[in-house]
Amino acid sequence: MPNLAAATAQPQPLRVGQLLQAVVIKQLASNHVLLQLLPALNRSSSSQPAAPLQLQANTTQPLIVGQQLQLEVSKLGDTPLLKVLSQTASPDAVLKQALMQNLPRQTGLTPLLANISWIAQPQNSTVPLPQAIQVLAKALLDQLPNRGKIASAEGVKQAFKESGLFMESALRQTVQGKTTPAPGGDFKSLLLQLLSSIQKESAQTAASPSLTRPISPSISIPVPAVPGGRPQPQGPAEATLATLNNTLALLQELGKQVEGGLARTQLHQLASLSTSDQNPLTWSFELPIRHQERIDLFQCVINEERSENNSDEQQRRWNITIALELEPLGPMHVRLQLEDGKISTTFWAERVETTTLIGQHLTELAQRYHEAGIESRELRCFQGQPPEPHRQPLPTIVLDVNA
Repeated sequence: MPNLAAATAQPQPLRVGQLLQAVVIKQLASNHVLLQLLPALNRSSSSQPAAPLQLQANTTQPLIVGQQLQLEVSKLGDTPLLKVLSQTASPDAVLKQALMQNLPRQTGLTPLLANISWIAQPQNSTVPLPQAIQVLAKALLDQLPNRGKIASAEGVKQAFKESGLFMESALRQTVQGKTTPAPGGDFKSLLLQLLSSIQKESAQTAASPSLTRPISPSISIPVPAVPGGRPQPQGPAEATLATLNNTLALLQELGKQVEGGLARTQLHQLASLSTSDQNPLTWSFELPIRHQERIDLFQCVINEERSENNSDEQQRRWNITIALELEPLGPMHVRLQLEDGKISTTFWAERVETTTLIGQHLTELAQRYHEAGIESRELRCFQGQPPEPHRQPLPTIVLDVNA
């Protein structure tokens, strides 16, 4: 088991064999933490609990704020040595650590999708990319839903399930024999397969540095997917691979973008976590939709609002917020609210001409709702952007690091 070296003197003596309960309360440096020692029994010589105290400790093992440790005093002296017997991390601490790891790495999906589409075009079949990479890129592109698929409720449901949000859950159910693997493949799973192949081919091509490198200033990184955040429209991007002509450079550029896309997908998963069955449900995800030779990206948030006095289904309201950017319409937001079987729909468009166009088709949308058996309560369209939602505070450890 790993050891901790206490870096500060103790206000009272410790005993070899003494058991202590501790919690990490502050990260002082990469290998230096502040611990709060809680009362614990010294099973070696006394049944009296030790008084609470704090100490700084050096460690070679990564620890996170909020992590609980069971320690045993294994050596005394100016720098006592504490042996870690067991460790647990609270759900909040795990969430903080995951956010810290993924926020700096995430990038928007549109540059990656543009490059995937570019690789799959027949005229680019001779680019100096290994065949295995081209096959996986085309498989990923083929997995993306097209406009025909999402025209039905079942198609939207399937696209949602394969968005990467439920990959680990689906794998667990498959291992347990409860379900069979989806024929199309999960978006996150395909990204992981592509990254693994890129890393393998990179190593074989040349001894290269890590694929992770600073993002080019020319690439716009959208607002990250964080709990309570508003989805942001993301317009089409240019295929950056088209400017490169050697295999290693192509692999590094594509690998960097796949890593950023995976980090962003993981942020969506974190934003969709519920720490309690009592908390309202939220799902945050992105749906790339194929349309001819381009890929449009729909960023979506589905969240539940519950009545404070009644948790029955009839007392729930579902909100769906969608951000998208389609040419020539420009950036748009759509918010759907479903309550008591009735739907309210609000559009925001940044361009005046798009606002006018949507307004001219609201009657047609109302008719479509009626034909689908949905009662429309309200249809509106505004020019501009929607108001900011109430944002959930980020875990303090993330704020401390960014400060």
